[in-house]
Amino acid sequence: MEIEKLINKYFDGETTCEEEITIRTFFKQENIPAEIEVYRDFFAYFNEERKELGTDKLIETPKYHARIKRIFKYTAISIAACLTLAVGLLGIYQHFDSPKSFVMIDGVCYTQKEIIWKEAINSLQQVSMDEDEVLQILFSEQ
Repeated sequence: MEIEKLINKYFDGETTCEEEITIRTFFKQENIPAEIEVYRDFFAYFNEERKELGTDKLIETPKYHARIKRIFKYTAISIAACLTLAVGLLGIYQHFDSPKSFVMIDGVCYTQKEIIWKEAINSLQQVSMDEDEVLQILFSEQ
């Protein structure tokens, strides 16, 4: 029987507004099968409450709006968590992957400590002056 399916669907919370109206109007009838007679008082109570509260007109609030909001919220939280994890892992990877000491010579990056040491000594020797040169510069300015 179709009404039994609608009742089961109602108790599972899966009915539409139109189906709920169908159930309520069905239980307003006089002749109801004995196997579903037990639900008459249940639906009659809701009909009486709706009349007393003045909400006899049905206000449609689709159930999928709440479901969409929940899905959107969890999706946004998941995306934010994944981005945070990705940025954190990228930072850790770059921190441990990058060399501590390097030198650029003619556009080539060298990370071997021996080459870096030799190039640093060469550079310092090229710009360094001995005492005689320093004294000569100081006295020539006066």
